[in-house]
Amino acid sequence: MRRRMRTAMDVAVGAAASGWESLQRRTERYAERGRSRREQFRDRVEEETSAWKETSRHQAEWLEERVREEVHRVLHRAHLVTREDYDALERQLQQVRQRLADVESRTAGPGESAGPEDGA
Repeated sequence: MRRRMRTAMDVAVGAAASGWESLQRRTERYAERGRSRREQFRDRVEEETSAWKETSRHQAEWLEERVREEVHRVLHRAHLVTREDYDALERQLQQVRQRLADVESRTAGPGESAGPEDGA
C-alpha cells in the first residue's frame, strides 16, 4: 500500500511538473509572439508616421509656394515692388553713384572740388 501510495504521488508530482514545464513553454511562446507583434506594430506606426511627415512636408511646401505666388501677383497688380526688387535697385543705384564719383574725381582738375560748391 505504501508503495502504491508512493508510486501514485510520484506520478502526480511528475504529471504536475511536466504540466508546469509545458505551461512555462507555452507561456514563453505566447510572450515571444506578443513581443514580435509589438515590434511589428511599432515598426508599422513608425512607417506610417514617416510617410505622414513626408506628405505633410510636401503639402506645406506646395502651400507656401502658392501663397508666395499669390502675394507676388497682388503686389505686382498694386504696382508695389518686392523686397528683392527694391534691394536689387538699391544695389544698382549704389553702383551708379560709385561710377559717377569715379568719373567726377577723374574730371576734376587740381584744386577743384568734385562736389557741389559750398559758397552758395
